[in-house]
Amino acid sequence: MDLNELNSSLCFQQDENGLLYKNIDGFLYTICEKTEFAIIYVNLPEVSRNEKKMISAYIKESVLHYVKSHFVKNGVEITFNLSILEDPEYILQFAKMLSAYLSSASIEFSNAELNIAFDKTMYAFMPVEQPVENIKLRKERPNVPHYENGIQGFLSRFSTQLILITIYAVIAVIYGLISLFAIKIAGSVGYILGWLPALVMVKRNYSSKDIYTCTTIVSFFVLLISTIYVFLIYFLSQQEIYTASEFIMQSLTPAHCLFNMLLAFVLSIFGVYSTIPAKKKKTVIEDDFV
Repeated sequence: MDLNELNSSLCFQQDENGLLYKNIDGFLYTICEKTEFAIIYVNLPEVSRNEKKMISAYIKESVLHYVKSHFVKNGVEITFNLSILEDPEYILQFAKMLSAYLSSASIEFSNAELNIAFDKTMYAFMPVEQPVENIKLRKERPNVPHYENGIQGFLSRFSTQLILITIYAVIAVIYGLISLFAIKIAGSVGYILGWLPALVMVKRNYSSKDIYTCTTIVSFFVLLISTIYVFLIYFLSQQEIYTASEFIMQSLTPAHCLFNMLLAFVLSIFGVYSTIPAKKKKTVIEDDFV
């Protein structure tokens, strides 16, 4: 029995491509005949992974002439042996049975305003297009919200920059003072130099790439300028008169300054790394359940 003969028995609607489709108890069924198999597409609302497993298990255990099934964009595709086409009454029985099961599991289309339309391989319920009047109303609305959002975005960025400048300035002063009075521990300030600005930028939803780039470049220049400033103070306040080259070669102070700068820079990078939240791995959802 082919689909044309089957149509007269099932009272399905038939399109120009020979596909049969029908709304049975709130769910849309599409029947398609292939060379070796018959396929019934069942249009479904959005379902969770657990619901997909549940539906797949029910179909596999309850359906006659069954071959396999898997989920597609608009629902589930069920492959049967061609022998199912010889039993029109069972096709209707299967459809009513599956519709009843889905309804009992609270899997239903909540939107009452749905059109039936063909989508790729099957017929599916599609949302009704909005009236033209509504579209015109949206276009006629003034752009004040967009303008206000632009101002708010500018003020937000400006306030963030001001906060970051203040943080870097304060930490630079602290780093300089510690370098002058306790030079051996000055490098430890570097962690705060990376952590605190990164924390502010994370709270303001900056991307990880922007945070790494900004904090790395700014921290380096802040430490470089502070170190040069500390070096000049030590050089100008020396007890013995050395030239700049003699002071660099014969005193340990320049080596301490350089070491503190490098240590602080490494710690600042570590502070940024420990502050930025790790990216969540995307969960791969498989739609096929055979």
